[in-house]
Formats: sequence, C-alpha cells, structure tokens
Amino acid sequence: MSKPRDPASVGYVVKALRDKRSDVRAAAAIAAGRVVAASDDPSVKALVDAQAAEGDAYARRMMLIALGRVGSPMTVAVLASNLQASERQDRAFAALGLGLARATEQAPALRKAFLDGGDQSFRGAVAVALALMRDPEALPLMVDYARKSGDVVLLSHVQWALVLSGDRAAADAAERVHREARDHHLRAASALATGFLGHTPSQPALFEQLRVGGDRIVRGSAATALGRMGDVMTIEPLLRILEGEREQDLSRAYAATALGILGRRDAAPELARLYVDADASVRHEALDYLRDVL
Repeated sequence: MSKPRDPASVGYVVKALRDKRSDVRAAAAIAAGRVVAASDDPSVKALVDAQAAEGDAYARRMMLIALGRVGSPMTVAVLASNLQASERQDRAFAALGLGLARATEQAPALRKAFLDGGDQSFRGAVAVALALMRDPEALPLMVDYARKSGDVVLLSHVQWALVLSGDRAAADAAERVHREARDHHLRAASALATGFLGHTPSQPALFEQLRVGGDRIVRGSAATALGRMGDVMTIEPLLRILEGEREQDLSRAYAATALGILGRRDAAPELARLYVDADASVRHEALDYLRDVL
C-alpha cells in the first residue's frame, strides 16, 4: 500500500490501524506514513488516536515514525509531547519523527536534549533528527562533540548524523574519528561515514583497513566505504588486491564487494576467476557481484 502512495488506499490503511493483530497495526502505520496527507484531518486524527492507544511497543514506534512522515502541526505536537515519554525508545522514535517532519521549531529543544547527557541511544537519535532538519546550529555542536568525546557508543551514532548533514566539516570530523578510533564498532561506523560523504582523503586509511583491518565488520565497512565513494581511481588498487596472491582471502572478498558497489563491469572476468577460489567467502562475494552486473 505504501509503495505506490495511492490516496485510494487511505481508508483501508486507516482501518488496519485498529486491527486486532499488532503486526498488522505496525504494517499499517508504516503505510500510513506514506499515504496519509497532512491536510487529511480525519485520517491524521485516526493515526494520532491509534498511537495514543497502542499497547504494543513496536507498533507504537512505527506510528511515531508515521506521524513524522505526515508532518502536520497536529502530529508534530504529538511527537513533541512524546519527547517526555516514560519509555526511552519511545522518546528516541519521537525525536526521529520530529526530524522526518523537519520540525525546525523543535530544534532548540533537541539540541538541549543532545547536550544534557544521559542515554546514548536517545542522544544518537536526537543527533540524527537534527541532521534531518538541516539545523545550522547542530552540525558545529555534533562536530565539536565528535572531536572531544571519548564515548564510543554515542560517537558511533553521531557518525550517521554527520552523513545526513552532508557537510564538508562533517566529512573532516568523520575522518578524524576514523583515524583515532580503536573500538571496532566505532572504526566501522566512521569508515562508512567517510565513504557515504565521499571523503577521498580517507582512502589510504580505508585501503589499509580493508587489507589488514581485523574482523569482518571492520573490513566490510572499509569495502563499503570505498565503493560508496564512487571514485574510479580506487578501481585499479581494488583489482590489485583481487589479483594479489599474497593478499588474505578476506581482503580479496571485500575488494570484490567494493567493486560490486562501484559497479565496475570490466572487473567481471577477475571475479569469475575468483569463483573457483578455494575460500568460500571469496566465492560468495564474487558470485553476488556477478549476479548484479551480468
């Protein structure tokens, strides 16, 4: 129902918000966020009432996201009130909803929530919400935090806010975090941030991470980052890793991943050769890429 965004489906979706099954209500909430118009007061009120009465945590949180996607004054008011909800995750989803609604009038309250401390997951959601709003005061605040904080959990959340901001200062901040990170989750998150931001000065460190970076999560993030940059200058170095007999199999596998994301069709012969490689991880990465390009 949500994919075509057909207004004719609104009645069916709104009715499903009252279904006896919580999974159906959650699915209806996802659809409602796509098909209910901000000007459709009766349907908006039905979504607001459903969220207020919802007892299932997952369905309720999907309704908070739907309220943000609708983005009417009524839904923004409900989301703002949910910033004081007793459940931590409800507060986080309300913040994300405000970001989706581009409710910039709520930015001062969200900036205060970010600085006040407390739960890292909630503060991470607040950071993402501020980035979605393109709040001009939030980016310096988050970049400064990224430079000074040693809180690896919150820093990992902040990386995605930096990506959403799309600012050059955010790319520089992500690179600095990546350069200094020792925690593997933070190293993975900051690598992905530099890739999504297209920060090409990070490439040497990403190549090193891909080749000898440790576990699959860390190496995979480097490969994804290199691919997401979309820089054709990375193709030859990636092919050299693929061809390198002394390279570790895991490095070669993730080099294949990076080339797949880049969409380099003339790498297909190399990947076809790798499909007969003895290592399963290399074969699987090569096959996935070949399916996409051939």
